[in-house]
Parts: sequence; C-alpha cells; structure tokens
Amino acid sequence: MELMQQFATPEIYLNNLRATISQEWQNGLPVIEDLLAKQEYRESLIVIHETLDALLKNKPDLNPWTPENSLLFVAVGGFSYTPGNWEKEKTLLRYYQQAVRELGEIERVNALSIQYITFDCCYDWSSMFKAFAEISVSKDTQQALFTSWRESIIKRGTPYRYLGLYTNQKPVDTWWLHWLLDSITTKEKGHTWFKQQIIEWLENLPGEQAQLGGEYSVLHLLTKDLTEIKYQGKSPYPKFYEVVILPNQLSTRDDISRRRYLQEYAPPDLWERVMAYWQANLHNFVPRPDSSQSSDYTKNAQWMSALKELAPQNYDSLLSQWKVQHKRRPNLWKAMRNLGLD
Repeated sequence: MELMQQFATPEIYLNNLRATISQEWQNGLPVIEDLLAKQEYRESLIVIHETLDALLKNKPDLNPWTPENSLLFVAVGGFSYTPGNWEKEKTLLRYYQQAVRELGEIERVNALSIQYITFDCCYDWSSMFKAFAEISVSKDTQQALFTSWRESIIKRGTPYRYLGLYTNQKPVDTWWLHWLLDSITTKEKGHTWFKQQIIEWLENLPGEQAQLGGEYSVLHLLTKDLTEIKYQGKSPYPKFYEVVILPNQLSTRDDISRRRYLQEYAPPDLWERVMAYWQANLHNFVPRPDSSQSSDYTKNAQWMSALKELAPQNYDSLLSQWKVQHKRRPNLWKAMRNLGLD
C-alpha cells in the first residue's frame, strides 16, 4: 500500500484501499474523504457503513450499528482502563455527520453530535448530561444513547473483587451508583430519594461476609469515595483505609465526576454512617488464620492492625479467641509482633 501511494495513480490507490477495508478499517477514511470532496454523498455512506462493519467485526451483537441505538465509544473501547487516542474514530464520525447533513438527515446529524462528544467527555458526567439535554434528538434516540452511557459508567465503576478475598461473591444487580445516576436524571427522584435509598441500604446491610456478596465491593467504593470527599484520601484510620479498602484498586476515569455528584446528593453524615457499619462488623471480615496458606499470616496481622485502629474493643475480643484457637501457630504470633500488636 505504501508503494501504491507513492507510485500509483490516486484512483488505483483509493480502489486498493477500499478493497482492504474489511482487513483494516482505517483504510476506509481516505476513500470516504475523497468521495465527500467529490460530493458523492450516497456512495460515501456505503463506504462509511463498510468501514463501521470492519471496525465492529469482532462485536457481532453491535453490528450493524447505528448512531441512534448505542454509543460507538462504548462499543470500541469504553471499558478500556487506559486512555485511548480516538482521532481516527472521531474522523469517521465527522465524515458520517458531513454526509448525512448534506442528505438532510437531521436526526442522525444530531445523534452523531452526541456520539462525537462522548469520545471526548464520556467520563465527564456534567458534559454528558448537558449533551443529552441540549442536543435535539427523538425521545427514543435520547433514551437509547443515555442507557448506553449509563450502563457503561456503571459497568466500569463496579468493583469486582479484591486480591482473592471473597471471590465467590454473588453479583449485585442494583446499587448506589444506579441510584445516584437515576436521582440526577429523574426529576421525580432527586436528592431526597437518593438519601432514602442509600440510608435504607446501609441499615439493612448484613454484617457477615457470606451474606454480603457483591455488596462488599460496592461498599468499598462508597467508603473510598466518601473518604476522598471528606478527607482528600487522608483517612483518620489510615491502616483500615490501606489494608481493608485498598484504595489503589478502585480508581476509574470518572472518579472526579462521580464524587462531585455523590457529595451533592448524599446525606451529610453518610461517611459517619458507613464507618459505623465498619466499626460494628469489621471483626467478621478479618481473614481466619486457619485459612492462610504456607503459614504466612502477614495479611491476618495487617487486618488485625486495622481492626485495632478502628474498633479496639472488637480487636480485644477477637484476639482473646485467637489466643485459644490458634495458640499453636507461632508464625501467626510472630507476624502480629512484627506489626507491634499484642
């Protein structure tokens, strides 16, 4: 292709590019650009669809894709954990919008505006809310694209597991991020409804690991977010924060936006309520020494250190049990001493 670009006529070069779109979707871009320059808008749409088919060939459930039914950004990389360079995808959308504008398809032009904005602003909640509110599309299109965005935000924000702890969690279908997004976007719900939902949820959370399931993970995220809001991550319980919450494992690209809205919608004492739950129940989550492998009790000792910091009375009670049940585990007591524990 490089040799053809250098030595062949532009027509032959573009014809060969078009023939290879199914193998390399980016090859469609120069072809589309040429057709638009010639004002061959119908033919450019055919190539645009060929290019989109190639881009989404590994995602059969989304192919054929239309600008009105789901977000292209979510389809091609919305769950990637590293920022991407989406210039070619944005160029394709820009060409698509130019073609349908010339053909008078205003609904699709506006849907493509939302599509384009999403590549730059997917994780900026306020920008996305503004796009959905201000860009004129049909109710069905708006609902489909908003649902695509909402589901991507929730999927990305859902913490799945923590270093092998409680990996057999039953998933949680609806949790506080659902309630937060719905409170922001549904006038009938708003601040009051979110406060009611999250307080009721906290009050009914089981205090046992086996019963908590997937709610254990989303409670971690809530604890981290509230700590960042209230203390900028400098928790008054640093051992608990680092050992139990594992904040480094909970970073997402929409952290700032999510916390801004959580701060606005949450009851003022939510951090205190969450920490009251941990203080009352953390002793139930401390890893059992008889479950440790290779006589390495470092993690057990770290959790006990966090428990002593957060709930000293529960620490004393659990320590008394361990002294009876695990008195023949010298490595356990050595690990405890290494952390300055009794």
